[in-house]
Amino acid sequence: MTALLVFLLVGCGVAQSTILTKCQLKKQLNETIQNMENHHLGHSEETEAKIVCYVELTSGFNTSSVKEKKVENSIWKLYGIFQLSDHLICSDGQTPSLNKCGKNCTDLLDGDISDDIDCLLETLNDLIKLGFTAQNWEELGMMAKMIFLHPECIEKKPSEYFSDCR
Repeated sequence: MTALLVFLLVGCGVAQSTILTKCQLKKQLNETIQNMENHHLGHSEETEAKIVCYVELTSGFNTSSVKEKKVENSIWKLYGIFQLSDHLICSDGQTPSLNKCGKNCTDLLDGDISDDIDCLLETLNDLIKLGFTAQNWEELGMMAKMIFLHPECIEKKPSEYFSDCR
């Protein structure tokens, strides 16, 4: 019985979510974008503001957020801080998926978001670079649209939005 209690306590500790701040996420995004070679993401601070705003509104900066969203005629399960789709980005083992990042969807729920950032930025970069020739461009375009054209984020001015991060 004691072993079961210890296992549950250790297991629950590992599964705990991490809540980042806007400034922490901005810093990690900025560092990754600056280190990317041949990126097509545009001016990084504007890109960062749109992504961080989207994260704030959808996952609340919670790395273990899981939600469902109706996209056209299907239900997408969205994972992690960036709400990445089980139809495109990762595999949940049940839903047919492009699995662009070669990940199990539960891998997107831990506190280490460096792999999540790499996956998100590479996916967006490929879509921008390849356009209509990108594999599953329609679905990828829907994901990019959710992030970059979110009504509450589209007009965010980075200098104002990140003013408390200086």
